[in-house]
Amino acid sequence: MTSDTVLRNHTVVVAEGRIVSLGPARNALIPANATRVDGGGSRYLLPALADMHTHSIDARELALYASHGVLTILNMGWSPDSFVARERHRFGSGKLFGPVVFEGRRMNQPFGNTSGVATIAQAQDTVRYAKALGYEFIKAYSFLSDTVYDAIMHESARVGITVVGHQTNSVDLARGLKAGLRMIAHAEELRATIGVPLTEAGADSTVRLFKESGAWLTPTLSTFEAITNTWGSPTQLEAYILDAAMARLPASTIARWRGNGYHRQTGSVADRNAAYVEITRRLHHAGVPMLAGTDGPGIPGMLPGVAIHDELRLLQSVGMSRYEALATATSNPGRFIAHYAAGRLPFGTVSMGARGDLIVTSANPLQDLETLREPELVVRLGRVFTRAQRDSIRRAIQ
Repeated sequence: MTSDTVLRNHTVVVAEGRIVSLGPARNALIPANATRVDGGGSRYLLPALADMHTHSIDARELALYASHGVLTILNMGWSPDSFVARERHRFGSGKLFGPVVFEGRRMNQPFGNTSGVATIAQAQDTVRYAKALGYEFIKAYSFLSDTVYDAIMHESARVGITVVGHQTNSVDLARGLKAGLRMIAHAEELRATIGVPLTEAGADSTVRLFKESGAWLTPTLSTFEAITNTWGSPTQLEAYILDAAMARLPASTIARWRGNGYHRQTGSVADRNAAYVEITRRLHHAGVPMLAGTDGPGIPGMLPGVAIHDELRLLQSVGMSRYEALATATSNPGRFIAHYAAGRLPFGTVSMGARGDLIVTSANPLQDLETLREPELVVRLGRVFTRAQRDSIRRAIQ
């Protein structure tokens, strides 16, 4: 994923979890005890995918991501500290079948019985705690006060942890990006700036601010498409729930889908959806770097490992080539993590030293990204998993 060119008749060797050799097959030196995968015929090898906006800690959900070839995720809040400090590393190391999990510590104003940060001191303490525990990011949420937001930004810069997240209600986009917000999660979060319906002045201002700041966007277009489909439609909700049950998602996830209440709403949000698609189109054409993310599985229809393909479909609809869309789930996440959470094993490309997380497809994804929905093989840190093996692992997880 460094160019949109297929390198034919090449051999890739993975040892101890990383790529140690690659080049023309005629020159390959393959260890005698290596597991060999024949790439003859119409097989294609590419980096495993990344979903850069998730909320998953359940072993069944994490196995679903990996089974579909999504071997990196970025959890954007709600993970218990025990998962962040210990449990996620069992998946990252390959001891359990699942993806590498990066974590963003969600910070928001307290509401009702929910905890949060209401003071400058609490903001500073929470940032320091998150850094010490091993979070890769701070996620600023929608309802922070401006003084607490500023404290989060200042303390994060001081201790060296990157802030990503929402355009908060109290701080406009210009101020947030200037303060150091490095990635906006959801095109939806730009609504106060772009207007709904989208205005030309709002769109132009948004594009300019992103270009000046160098900030990234995770559009999550598939998320709001699913919300739009479910809005006022109990029938659509039940269809999504049937898919979830067939995928063996936890009952708690299905209950959350029912509790979201989108199916009980009236009217339409199609105008909002159109605005979010259009601003994503304009930001892409302006060269703003983007990451693929789904907000799954908390939103009805956002199945782990499956919804990412709807995101890639929608990113193509805003003008991305198949290669550009694929990059949002491979090399772009690798670049983003390398820059803002340095020190991790490189991923997202088939290159020397990169993490040995790969997928094998039976057709060329640069001709049709739909082939990625059912990878023939998933390679996790050099270990090869067939479809049958992946299905067996998923069935065994309770």
